[in-house]
Amino acid sequence: MHSKKAAFAALIAAACFAAPTYAGPEVTVVNTSAQPIPATIQGTVTVTGTTTLDGLIGIDPARNTVRVDSDFFRPLFIRDSDRLERTPQQTALQSSSIAGSNTATIPMFVPPVPGWMPVVDLVSIRVAAPAGATVAGVVNFTYFPNFQYQGVVQGNAIYVASVDTRILGDLGGGTPLQIALSITVDTSASPAPVQNDFSLVTATARAHFVHVQ
Repeated sequence: MHSKKAAFAALIAAACFAAPTYAGPEVTVVNTSAQPIPATIQGTVTVTGTTTLDGLIGIDPARNTVRVDSDFFRPLFIRDSDRLERTPQQTALQSSSIAGSNTATIPMFVPPVPGWMPVVDLVSIRVAAPAGATVAGVVNFTYFPNFQYQGVVQGNAIYVASVDTRILGDLGGGTPLQIALSITVDTSASPAPVQNDFSLVTATARAHFVHVQ
């Protein structure tokens, strides 16, 4: 009898101290764009219509790859950003004569063009010298002894040479570009009396202009 009373008393005490439950009304929160509610997206989200994203948006380079394809009918146009616009020009033609065994300095100039920088990349030399002569030259401190013998024309031995070089002019194109050309002719091995004959030198510089402004 006492055990039944104790159990009934325990049941009454549990009912008195249990947390009450309420079935309150549902609450709907409405916010404006000026007062957004922070939210964290979980899973996959589908967006329809026009959406504006603010803030920093990042792309994971380890998971995203952009491929650019091209073919014959749809080529991908590229531009060499390190090579400035250029205009080719054949310029600086100069002739001079050398008496006997001697060295002649032949000044050559590329005229300036405002806003363009002249660049000389090739110097060609033709020397008509007495038969048996040897020819050597220097272009802006570059020595070139390898003149090619081309044969005899009107009693003169013809020698030619081409020198690949890179001579830069004024960046603004304000002053002429000078090419220091020196030609040495040695006629000591030529038969007399042609040892004292004149040699005719014709030089041509190939240049282009790079747009710098």
